[in-house]
Amino acid sequence: MVDTGPPPLPDDGLAVGGAQYPPGPPERWPTWVPSLPVPPGSAGGPLPSPGGGGSGERRTAAMAAAAAAVVLLLVVGAVAWITAGGDDEQVADASPSTSPATTAPAVPSAPIPTPPSIPGLDPSDPGAPLDDARPLEEVLPGLISFVEETRGHRFRTEPVVEPLDEDAFLARFRAATEGSEAEVRDAGVALRALGILEPDSDPVAIQDDLGEQGVLGFYDPETEELVVRGAEVTPYVEIIIVHELTHALDDQYFDLRRADVLAEQPDESGFGFLSLTEGTARWVQVAYEEQLGPDELLSAQIEALTSQLGGATDPQSATLPIPFGVAIQLPYGNGAELVDALVDGGGTAAVDAAFRAPPVTSEQVLDPDRFAAGEAPVEVAAPAADGAVVDEGAIGAVDLRVLEVVTDPTLVASLVDQSAPVSPSVAVDPLAGFGGGRYVAWEEGGQACIRFTVVGDTIGGASAIADIVEGWSAEVGGVDLVPTDGGAGGLIATRCV
Repeated sequence: MVDTGPPPLPDDGLAVGGAQYPPGPPERWPTWVPSLPVPPGSAGGPLPSPGGGGSGERRTAAMAAAAAAVVLLLVVGAVAWITAGGDDEQVADASPSTSPATTAPAVPSAPIPTPPSIPGLDPSDPGAPLDDARPLEEVLPGLISFVEETRGHRFRTEPVVEPLDEDAFLARFRAATEGSEAEVRDAGVALRALGILEPDSDPVAIQDDLGEQGVLGFYDPETEELVVRGAEVTPYVEIIIVHELTHALDDQYFDLRRADVLAEQPDESGFGFLSLTEGTARWVQVAYEEQLGPDELLSAQIEALTSQLGGATDPQSATLPIPFGVAIQLPYGNGAELVDALVDGGGTAAVDAAFRAPPVTSEQVLDPDRFAAGEAPVEVAAPAADGAVVDEGAIGAVDLRVLEVVTDPTLVASLVDQSAPVSPSVAVDPLAGFGGGRYVAWEEGGQACIRFTVVGDTIGGASAIADIVEGWSAEVGGVDLVPTDGGAGGLIATRCV
């Protein structure tokens, strides 16, 4: 098959095999391969950046998507405890962590789950999947062919894949994420003020902890190789490689360096592009899972389970707030739903068209009909801050859906789709009538503060927004609400914690 795509990319930036990646953040596109419903994070499990653009900060959609520039989106373990919350009783019984820095109710944390019963599965035998391991040189050609045939393009240059054992992978990961501490800390201000993270959370510590537990693969800017966690190429590691190969292939045709530019825009384009990118990789990944034979599938499920059980005993991951875990998974779950809709309507050519003109709002990601219609957001002026701004950008429909989880963490049970053979997903419903929104974040006297404005584009949308924001306000406490003009009406909310 002869592929007549865009001309080859220039030689600047990060080269992975033959693929070009941004010379600056995001420095790599991490993988996300959640395990069974036993047991985020970013992709994986990343620290989401609250916002869609402006003033030179890294921006995606406000709590929902893991800053493209913060380089997280890494944690696979997040969906693990989210799916454990698929049982309402488990979530309701979760012990809230203490937060002495606030008088507002603490955000309930995820429980350490009980392993599910799977016929033939012995979680005490983590070595079993290695019986199905094969040399990389034996499996890689088949994985490349699968990605090419499923995605509808050929690699211009064969990518390089380097599987590493645990110690070597963690050393490479730590080196790759050095230098992002200030951005991560700033991004955490809005998350703490909203109740996505607890008030006394250390975002940098969360990044380090979740990244080391849940990152399964990434592009290394030093070696220009696709690095995978796992020296043995088992069926589970094959799934990870397929996800990453999809990023490499898409980059060769659609230049993922655009993420840098879109992350700087004063809208939700960063979230839109991230969701399209991760959704496409997840769509190919799930297709690969679905064609596994029974033995390979069981092997992948066992390895997913045992790897997550290892991380579930860590105190940090065990107390990760549920809303944060939901937020960092949405570019994958909702992104895959968007790609499913595109493929249903026009095949992979429709996905290609979306890469050329990606979604610009989270509403377009959550509702593919809005994307097809090209529905633009209502223009909303940025609210004034009461201190030096550390973070600002767009707040979208996806962010209000996350606020609903802050209000009621048991909603997570309805957000998990366990239909994929190995990797369940987390997605939220569209928010009809959402218009637009903006936020600013600052710190004052040791407190994290946020002020955001949200409006509807219909009367019904304005009413739905009011219900969500007022419910969140009543739950977390300490929120000042005032009505605002614009669109069909909306609210300005301010909270310091």
